[in-house]
Amino acid sequence: MEELLRRIDYQAKDPDRPSERRESARFFRDVALALVDSLLPSDSPIRVHGVNSAGVSFMAPGGLAVPLSAVSEGYRSVFSLAVDLFERIISQLDDDADLSRSPEDTFYAKSLGIVLIDEVDAHLHPRWQRTIG
Repeated sequence: MEELLRRIDYQAKDPDRPSERRESARFFRDVALALVDSLLPSDSPIRVHGVNSAGVSFMAPGGLAVPLSAVSEGYRSVFSLAVDLFERIISQLDDDADLSRSPEDTFYAKSLGIVLIDEVDAHLHPRWQRTIG
């Protein structure tokens, strides 16, 4: 899952790509990171920081950037769920215009579908189970 975001980030920064394709990649990267961050409990001390060639990082208390591999299994589970969901959503979109950013800086997709997730909270901390489950 992390590899998908690294590829999108590379496409967003590749000077050999046309500017509209780089902008599209930046937009998809931002949507994916916003989705991951929105699924984390609002009182979580760790938030999504960004992605680069080294991978995804989270911002820990004190301003320390922490790689995905160093966060707890709960964070990695939520990350995997969010990126998998994002990948499936964008695979169903007709074009970039189907994914938009609202004036409130939230993202939405013009797509119909049903998402069924069985036991999403099975391996999460009880506090996260109440929030996510």
